[in-house]
Amino acid sequence: MNDDRLFESLRRPLGSTEPDPDFRVRLLAELRLAASASEAGPVDIDAATSITVRGASDASRNRRLEQRRGGVRTAVALSVAAAIAVVAVTISSMGEPGAKIETEAGVTGAPVVTTSTVSTSAIAIPVTAIEAAGGQVIPLTRAPTQVVVAGDDLWVQFDGGPLERRSAVDGTVRATVDLAPGGVTESAPPLLAFGSLWVPMVDDGEVARIDPDTGVVTARLAIPGGLASEADATTVSRLAASADGVWVLSGTGPVQELVEIDPAANEVASTLPAGEFPYSIEFGFGSLWVTHLAAEPGVRRIDPATGAVLADVELPIRYADVVVDDASLWIYGDESAIASVVRIDPATNQVVARIPTSEASVPLHGPSSLVFTDGLLWVTAPDVKAVAIDTDSNAVVARYGPGGGMVALSAGADRLWIADPFGRTLSMLPLP
Repeated sequence: MNDDRLFESLRRPLGSTEPDPDFRVRLLAELRLAASASEAGPVDIDAATSITVRGASDASRNRRLEQRRGGVRTAVALSVAAAIAVVAVTISSMGEPGAKIETEAGVTGAPVVTTSTVSTSAIAIPVTAIEAAGGQVIPLTRAPTQVVVAGDDLWVQFDGGPLERRSAVDGTVRATVDLAPGGVTESAPPLLAFGSLWVPMVDDGEVARIDPDTGVVTARLAIPGGLASEADATTVSRLAASADGVWVLSGTGPVQELVEIDPAANEVASTLPAGEFPYSIEFGFGSLWVTHLAAEPGVRRIDPATGAVLADVELPIRYADVVVDDASLWIYGDESAIASVVRIDPATNQVVARIPTSEASVPLHGPSSLVFTDGLLWVTAPDVKAVAIDTDSNAVVARYGPGGGMVALSAGADRLWIADPFGRTLSMLPLP
């Protein structure tokens, strides 16, 4: 393949425009260097971007794989396809992620440029069938859109229909909860908080509160301005729980609000500005985090007491859903059809890692699932049902399928449940 054809083969899938000639020459040189690299050793693609492709021969990585996968040592081979994917990530992240810290209202500090470590393990690790991993796949007659584990129960959500209460052990149906008139939608999973299951009812502009022990609807809370809709893939109606309340995005236009529900009184307690084009919300480290699709994709850190924007961290991904653990903020989205998880240190508001999860050329749209289990973050991907990321090493350690798309995930004590609306299945995967 000559230089022109090689460059075009990279440019077209990324949807990029023609770079300047000097960059074009450097890009081609880096691609050939990556493609001819040794399988085992580390290869620095470009010192200016601090992106490194690492072989899987590292002893600590192998020990983790042995622990996670029953002692089976997996050798990861770099290929030309992996090299192309790494260069693609390089292009998509040329605008280095940084944080703009607002020290007082209206005053924004200069962006602090950081570099992120990119793992390519998702490309090299094979897909394991769910049944081959000791799991089961349950066929359904309708398309499940969300799933959440609550103790011994598994709650399954269907678009426009009732909630099903199933066994979290084997998936058998125990009961149904009718949420007429509007029924639930695919916009976000129910939230388990304050001893209740909170369900966004986008069509009705309400949040339903359900007793998870009895399945009884104890309240239906009208949200001023209605619930934000993800019908045009611009908002996820995810709920978030703080120490004092349940938060939800409200409004249907580009400028929306954060609405807090007081669980003690079952009423709206406060509202805060969410800014333009918010996408998803989460609470953690004393702050509300709102991913957005404003001028540049990013995540705003908001003081829940005052509504002040404490930071606006630029993201190298879009359509970003967000979760937190005890140490980091994790955001999942895509750019140039490369699905990635971005990790943010809340102490510095800086991006510290970017982890590609898929080699598929299909971009993410709509809500995605992110679930934590012991030492692992599980996400969905366009080409596989579940991807496991080791939160210590920022490395993909397993992928499960077949199939993919924006399936929903939830985890209990020893099982990961997967609701697949495209294949109309409910799958159970034993946790390592």
